[in-house]
Amino acid sequence: MNTGVETYLVTGGSRSGKSTYALNLCSGTPKPFFIATGWAGDEEMRQRIEKHRRERGPEWTAIETRTDIPSALLEAERLGATFIVVDCLTLWTSNVLFECPGELEKKLDELCELIGRLNVPTVFVTNEVGSGPPTE
Repeated sequence: MNTGVETYLVTGGSRSGKSTYALNLCSGTPKPFFIATGWAGDEEMRQRIEKHRRERGPEWTAIETRTDIPSALLEAERLGATFIVVDCLTLWTSNVLFECPGELEKKLDELCELIGRLNVPTVFVTNEVGSGPPTE
């Protein structure tokens, strides 16, 4: 079933501005939600997460999940989200491969099935595999 609600996929190289672009897609929306799949496994990642939190601002509600995007999407919808950004599918895939061995296809099927039923515009962010960070 397609609800007619827009779903976006933002892709590009690592640190190319994908997250900022996704956030800008929903500027002005009254109740934006951010679903974060990253986690602070080291100091660099902790700093990147803090930077993203500052960029979002206080109007954003964040839900953190390493492997269960469908539940996070349903929770955001239940809480009245008017726009959702999921950042990022690359980390989610990695998390599922390591934390839920053998379940990637099942979890991907779950996510794809849910996308068609969502009643909230949603942006998914992912890295373009093979594109590294921009060179200076």
